[in-house]
Amino acid sequence: MYYVRAGEAVMQRVTSAGAPVILQRASQGFIAEASLASARYHCEGVCRSECDLLAFPLSALREAIDQDEGTRWAWIGLLSAQARAQRARIERQSLKTIRQRLAHLILAEGSEKNGYRIPGTRIQLAAELGVTPEALYRCLADLQAQGQLSIEAAA
Repeated sequence: MYYVRAGEAVMQRVTSAGAPVILQRASQGFIAEASLASARYHCEGVCRSECDLLAFPLSALREAIDQDEGTRWAWIGLLSAQARAQRARIERQSLKTIRQRLAHLILAEGSEKNGYRIPGTRIQLAAELGVTPEALYRCLADLQAQGQLSIEAAA
């Protein structure tokens, strides 16, 4: 199992049509945590940027969770936070329009002070939202033209 110390990694599967489906994103967090209770994990881990990863032997992590109450509750807390994030992603995917999905993402993962920083490229954001890059570009341009969204280049 891995902990992403820096950068961004995703767990993905590829559909029969060849399109990647992102199942988990991790920045400063564990990725592939389901491997703790599985003999084989059926996803592919991909670093979207240069990553600094820590590898944890599964047997040692299992032992720490079994033996130490603090570790056990920290692990439960981590899984609970990831379950909440996954539920938000599922809710976002159920929304009908790109505007709704984009608004949900910005409200759920952005901040009033710093806005929302796209972790990766706009093509990757389109994949995250489950839309085509072209449709996302049109939506972003429309929102910006209407003054509902301000897009700034990363510094």
